[in-house]
Formats: sequence, structure tokens, C-alpha cells
Amino acid sequence: MKLHRADNKPDWERVSAKKRTYWQRLAAQTKGLVTPGNIITATGLLLVLIGCVLVAQEHYLGGFVTLLIGRFADYADGLVAEHTQTKSALGALLDAAIDKLATFAIFITLIVSHIVPAWLALLTILVHVVILYPSSIGVKRGITIQPAITGKIGMALTWGGVLGYVAGFLFDGIPGALCRLLGFVLVLLGFALTTHAATTYFRKYLQAK
Repeated sequence: MKLHRADNKPDWERVSAKKRTYWQRLAAQTKGLVTPGNIITATGLLLVLIGCVLVAQEHYLGGFVTLLIGRFADYADGLVAEHTQTKSALGALLDAAIDKLATFAIFITLIVSHIVPAWLALLTILVHVVILYPSSIGVKRGITIQPAITGKIGMALTWGGVLGYVAGFLFDGIPGALCRLLGFVLVLLGFALTTHAATTYFRKYLQAK
């Protein structure tokens, strides 16, 4: 799995001003805020929030499709940033922060809508809150903590589980029950891998202090 990691020096600063592309010039002018990747990241969050509303209103098919597209954006933003050579530490930070916001939003929606067991949703939210500590404090202290592959896989499994739970309401009987069971297993596996990633982030933070 390619992580599209960015270091402290943005891609466009590695190119002379005269040779920068349109997107690199725009990124430089906005201090890295406006880039293709960041636009896709923000669009993905908006789609997830719309999906949350649809699920809460029991429009499960629309919610499923919207959530699926919204989460695909989380994969696409890194590819686009890589392709346009506009990766930066700010973009990586925004991606991670919006990723957490999207996760909090959907699991709160799933709790309120009684779609997932509250204990499982709360554990998932808790581990993502814990991850915020080394990441946010590290940024304040100039410590760059690169994403761990276990965290990426854990997030993918977690969202696969979310989609499984929502898909469970699209079918009656055994198919729906199997979708919800798959959702439970995937969210649980996602929690386990994300917990492992959290310990990795804390270890990296402590080593870098």
C-alpha cells in the first residue's frame, strides 16, 4: 500500500518558480492550502456528512453510495497529490484531521441510529481520539509522525465495516444479517489494527522528543 508520505518540504519548493505547474504555483501562493488533493479531501468530507444525514433519515441506498464515494476520495486525494507533485506536510495533516472528523461523524450517526453496538462505536471513536494526541502535539513541537501502514489498513477495514452495516439494511433476511455480521467483524479488526497504529505513533513521538 502506497502511503503518499510528505516530508517537511513541500513538493513545489523542490522546483524553481519558473518551472512550477499551475497547481504548484497556486499551492505556493496559498501556502499549501489550495491544492488538488486538499480539494478532493474536503469534497470527501462533505460527501461523508451528506451520507450521514441520509443514513440517519433511513435512506440507506443513497447513504451507502454517498459514503462509498466519499471514502474513495480519501484514497484519491493522495494519488492526485502525487500526480500533481503538490504533496506537503499541511496536506497530510489536513487529510488526517478530516479523516478523523469523517470517522467521528459516521460513528456518532450509527450510534444515534442504533445501527452498530454503542460499545463498539465508542471504542472506535476512542482510539481515534487517542491517536490525535501524538499527532497534534508532534506538529506543535515540529515532530513529523508519518502514517503507519497498520493505521491505513485499520481505517480501510473500519470503513468497510461501516459500509457493511449500512448494506445490511438494503437486504432482508439472511443476506442483510450476513452484511451486518461482516460489518461487525471488519470494524472489530479495524479497531485492533488502529490500536496497534496508535502505539506506533506514541513510540515514534517519544523517540523523536
